[in-house]
Amino acid sequence: MLSKVEIIKNKLVTDIKRGVFRVGEKITSRNKLCRKYNYSRTTVDRAVRELTAAGYLASQQGSSTYVISDKPIDKPQHLFVISGFHDIHTAHAVRELFFPEIDFNIPVSGLPEQEVATNLNRLCQPGSAVIWISPKLESIHLMDYLAKTGVPQILVNRKYNNYDYVATDAKSSIKEGLSWLMIEAGRDIAFISYKDTTAKPYLHERIISFYESCVELGAHLTPDSIFSREFVDVPSEIAEIGRSLFVNKKPPKGIFVMHQDLVLPLVTVAQTYGFIPGRDYKLLTFDYIKGLENYTGIGMLEQQIKQLYHEAAGWLQKKPTGQQQQFRKDIKTELIVS
Repeated sequence: MLSKVEIIKNKLVTDIKRGVFRVGEKITSRNKLCRKYNYSRTTVDRAVRELTAAGYLASQQGSSTYVISDKPIDKPQHLFVISGFHDIHTAHAVRELFFPEIDFNIPVSGLPEQEVATNLNRLCQPGSAVIWISPKLESIHLMDYLAKTGVPQILVNRKYNNYDYVATDAKSSIKEGLSWLMIEAGRDIAFISYKDTTAKPYLHERIISFYESCVELGAHLTPDSIFSREFVDVPSEIAEIGRSLFVNKKPPKGIFVMHQDLVLPLVTVAQTYGFIPGRDYKLLTFDYIKGLENYTGIGMLEQQIKQLYHEAAGWLQKKPTGQQQQFRKDIKTELIVS
């Protein structure tokens, strides 16, 4: 049985193919379509959005919707990769990153995240598709705008609203790492992390996953073993935390540091008090840190970035323009113990 959205789409496509609405002409207004079919504005908007993504229609904010083709676009015609990283804004860099082993013949463009707002006309062309790499929270309104015009989008390593995504599986990764830490160091765990803020939106899921895993595995946390801060001055604040941890009658045997840039300062501070990782305590951190590869007793949860990019490329190849089935993929980290 067809959904209401599919019914409206079929009727409009039939009218386009029969010449009721010719290429270049306006279609019936959305309010009139609501009254004609007795469907909600939400249903009509979605039908028009999907036909726009499929290449039949085009519209801009504040203007009417026009017929631009009587044939559908069944695959994306132009890929835009949006990122805050400065080294992937060329077509060559994008191809090397996402499609190193794939014969991929559609145009690709890299675009800095801060330039999206001034390039919306390019992004909203029929046949466009967008891959966002670790986008900021501030860009959600731009994603919403692209969604309203029917542009397929996928987020890499972020989960916002109901958008397609491929991301690191925080829960299963942290639970595996915490299991290792507790086997090596016991149930008493110290926890060090940046606070969950809009500047670091990815921390929300990871921090929640940490506490859930602690409950499930029976880890023992006390208020004086939890250090959650904004870390405006990392060296001095880590030095203060080090004094709290290591100038103690019972120093922790297990420490979980959520953010990689806090790890080396902590290891350095611990050494000033005579505490060596592997010998005196075990440490787990989220992500891989090259400088720690020669230390013993340190576990690292390495994100599978190449696999994330590979899955995003697979999304592009499999997802026809305008298709609404959700794509959600969580990829577990690899636990590396030095």
